[in-house]
Amino acid sequence: MGRVKLRLHGSEMLASLNLHESYDVYTDSLWTSLFTIVGNEKAEPVTNIDYLMISQKFLRTDILKSAEKNIKSGKGDYLVVDMLNTAYAKMIEINNQLYTMSPVFLKSQYFKINKSNARYHDCLYMDFNEIKPYFDAYINMIKKYYSSDRIILVRTCYPEYYVYGNQIRPWNVSGNRREKINDMVKLLENYFIKALNPYVIGCVRYYYGGFDAKKGLFAANYEEECKNAVKRSIRYIINKKPASKVIYGYPLVRKYQRFGKFYDSILFFHEENLFINPKSFTDNLILKLNRRLILRYAEKFAEIRRDEPKSIDELLEREKLPIDLRTALLLIKAVEKKNYLNKMLPYERIFTDKLNIRNDILDDVRIYFSKFDNFDTNSVTMKNLQEYFDLMRLFMFENYNEICRLGYEKYEMNKNISTVKKFSLAKQNTVSEPKKEHNYYEAARYLILKQSEDFTEADFWGSAFGSEILDKLGTSVKINRRYIGSSPLFDFEEPIAHQE
Repeated sequence: MGRVKLRLHGSEMLASLNLHESYDVYTDSLWTSLFTIVGNEKAEPVTNIDYLMISQKFLRTDILKSAEKNIKSGKGDYLVVDMLNTAYAKMIEINNQLYTMSPVFLKSQYFKINKSNARYHDCLYMDFNEIKPYFDAYINMIKKYYSSDRIILVRTCYPEYYVYGNQIRPWNVSGNRREKINDMVKLLENYFIKALNPYVIGCVRYYYGGFDAKKGLFAANYEEECKNAVKRSIRYIINKKPASKVIYGYPLVRKYQRFGKFYDSILFFHEENLFINPKSFTDNLILKLNRRLILRYAEKFAEIRRDEPKSIDELLEREKLPIDLRTALLLIKAVEKKNYLNKMLPYERIFTDKLNIRNDILDDVRIYFSKFDNFDTNSVTMKNLQEYFDLMRLFMFENYNEICRLGYEKYEMNKNISTVKKFSLAKQNTVSEPKKEHNYYEAARYLILKQSEDFTEADFWGSAFGSEILDKLGTSVKINRRYIGSSPLFDFEEPIAHQE
């Protein structure tokens, strides 16, 4: 049996999957809008090909409207489609025909000859009824050659963030345009699904964009893990031919591992909802743990999630958990018993409450571990409490008051009470501006030092504000100062185009 043949229609995302490593792949209709590869039957066809001897197969498909001819010459066993490029690609109308306004098309001899007759369209601002005839023409063409179980639709979206190492960073694209693109993608996908009932791969929305060192950022580029997940899903559909038409290909264990990997960035940008189901007991429990425990026990959490308990008591009674995870769960239980996490109290009251509940926490922990033979309950000391408060989820600071609160809560177990009070003073209106600024830097410095247990090197981008904090850090953290005082736009190997 020969290799499976795939025909790809859609954006550069499909090309980046490198499917040619496992399959024979036809790519002559990629990088173009699905509206432009079939064409308007009522328009005059382009017949003069003297100036169309061009190497780009997809450009030839766009100009000659030869998608159907290409399918006849090499149908392939499966058609793999995505709608991202179709949703945001701008188009040029020449002689009642639409063409994808790609950089390659704008350089073509055909466009130069017909430039004076060109009209420009942006799909995002067109009424769906205007583009529906072109989409229907494409769908009707597909119906003639592929049954529903031979069509694979990869659901896509324009990500809000992209991955850079173990961080996620915001994509500097207009939020309104991104939302319009995603709305159009969803509209086209739903219409396509209703018309053809294809297999649907739905895992892409759980991932972030990717950064290409040569090309910079572009909408159809996703992180490598996303590409691998899509490839696994395609392979699963081809090999297993599942009864269910919707394939997510996003196992729970990978979700929890990714949450741990991007832990700090996810909390900072409030991206928890991408990973956490608020109705799930296990997911809400994970929010109260730190990166170390999440990564270490991701498989265990996935196992617990499949047969979910209703309480920490039920979980502790049912599961044989490692000692550090059990300790963390008991401490969470003790604090929640006081409803402490839901209280919004003055700093002084918070500090007093924490002092008052320490004995309760220790008692609960000791009572539980006293059930085990050969366990020294005296080993559960204040050190465990310090670890617990590090395990508890703390919201990342967004403004001046938040950094003071976070600095205060991180320091509550420290014996240096005067330092703690210094943080609480920062929120008082009576404190002078220089004093506030001093407290701000002190809090930031402390947080960076505390986080140094999790990383050994830090990059600082932007203004000299970061430099003032770094000067107070000493040698506790290895700092890459190269980017301070310079614009990130000019620090890549190649310039990033304004459009990108």
